Amino acid sequence: MVLGFSALDCRADKRIALVVGNSNYQNVASLTNPRNDAVLIAETLRKAGFTLVNNRAQLDLDKT
Repeated sequence: MVLGFSALDCRADKRIALVVGNSNYQNVASLTNPRNDAVLIAETLRKAGFTLVNNRAQLDLDKT
């Protein structure tokens, strides 16, 4: 028995992305790259057809 799969078989109907970029921390100096990287990745994923949670990158979340 031979099974074959193509890229079309794995395609999802809806693609959702959660992008988080935390730059502000309590015990270390603020970082610039996580924030900038998250925004860039979110825009790249949007252009690739993903729906972003809350329609944007989530920055400096305060949830534990």
